[in-house]
Amino acid sequence: RASLKMGDVNAMLDSYERLIRSEVALEEVEVDMEKVSKDPVHKTNPAVLRVYGDALLRRGKLQQALDTYRSALNLL
Repeated sequence: RASLKMGDVNAMLDSYERLIRSEVALEEVEVDMEKVSKDPVHKTNPAVLRVYGDALLRRGKLQQALDTYRSALNLL
């Protein structure tokens, strides 16, 4: 969260990816990534959507994860 506040989206994504891989604080990661993915500044960033999709997938929200991954692909 501190990385995002400082404007370092890449550092934030790296931190959240580590949490997702280790399956730690998944609910918080999902909530934070949902907010970031809807932010006008970041909603067109495919990396943000991919990490959000990863969080959804780990939480068992398969259809929502698939939809998010598709949105990320459409931005490429």
